Amino acid sequence: MENRNNEYDENYDRLTGKSFKLRVYSTEELKGLRSGILFYFENTYPLRKPNTSPRNYALLADAVNSFFKKKIITRRYICDIYNNVNPEQSKIIERIDALKAFLDAFIENKRKANINRDTAVVEWHVLVPFFAGTPSPSNISKQISALKPVAKNSYSEQFELGKDISLHWFDYGVAVYHIKKEVLIKNIFEFSLQRRSLYKSILEGNHPLSETTKEILSFVHNENSSYASVTSENAYALSIVNVQEPMWDMSVSETALKLFSNPSMLYNDHREMLSEKPLSDEIKTLLTQTEKDYLSNGISNFEFNCFAVKGVINGYATWAGVSLQIENTEKCLPCQEFISFEIMLQSIWFLISHYKQLIVTNREDVVQIRNLRNRIKIMMSEIFNILPREPIVMRLFKEAVIKTSRLEKLYQEFKEIMEI
Repeated sequence: MENRNNEYDENYDRLTGKSFKLRVYSTEELKGLRSGILFYFENTYPLRKPNTSPRNYALLADAVNSFFKKKIITRRYICDIYNNVNPEQSKIIERIDALKAFLDAFIENKRKANINRDTAVVEWHVLVPFFAGTPSPSNISKQISALKPVAKNSYSEQFELGKDISLHWFDYGVAVYHIKKEVLIKNIFEFSLQRRSLYKSILEGNHPLSETTKEILSFVHNENSSYASVTSENAYALSIVNVQEPMWDMSVSETALKLFSNPSMLYNDHREMLSEKPLSDEIKTLLTQTEKDYLSNGISNFEFNCFAVKGVINGYATWAGVSLQIENTEKCLPCQEFISFEIMLQSIWFLISHYKQLIVTNREDVVQIRNLRNRIKIMMSEIFNILPREPIVMRLFKEAVIKTSRLEKLYQEFKEIMEI
């Protein structure tokens, strides 16, 4: 590794005439880094967003590599940039140097001012299931151009529908959209309203994904008209919030995570006021105060299931959603591991719930559903399976989200109906 470091330093020195040295920042100093990068691009390149081109990606890669102590982007990637030099890459290095100077000043000023952050950075994941009634047809991507197949395993196929939107289509007929957004927020109540607006547009059929669902179901019905009586459009939405840069003191961070797992708590008592467009200052003040009250006094009147390993991860699961904050990226699993499990959990939960409803409303023959029982049993085993060397963070996460999903109760009710 030492040789690789030397090669890196020599290449940088050869290209720029400057000596490249890694600075090691404390945890406190790193708190504002991501927002600093975003701020830099917003002000330096207002018409461009980070990671939309190799040039900007190189800037971010170098910044992340340097300031996050090589935990995310490897030196090998940066060396490859430097070892394949052309005029365009020389410009990249110049801009990297500018970004370094900006971040140094950004963190230094923050340290001198000793001020609290006023913005949080969260990675927001939204899962939306619907029932197609069949495994993904082999020719689906040829007929629906929005679906780009990217991966397949023994029980599902994954499609991309654009930047940060994917569809996971399971062989038992459930498909789950995964929407990913990075959001900068000044308070949690603003996020709760964004969440409410997105859910409303999805479930009322006004979101672009609603049209995609209709197109998929139309294709399925044309392939086999018998599916028309059992399919369903987008059924509900569930959020998983990964808090990447908090803006709260440690004393209230747990309450903030609880609110992120169920943001509607902030406006449950004021829903009738939310119909006003735009929201009045009076309502905003009321919601802001509600949030401050929760953060000051804590939350005791709601069921939260905690999954936490000290110094590694902290998180909460509720019936309404999940929130988490990864404190140590080296000791914790990547966030995507938790998302993947939640996608599978929601797919089997919706499968059982949907067929239970079909039986109750006499829209499906119980005899036909009995053919699915073994498949459901296999997937239930997959959900509850604990691998011999499964990390404790994943075990705790599974326990929390399974409990709040009430999957066991739903499955028991389904089996009882099947026995009638």
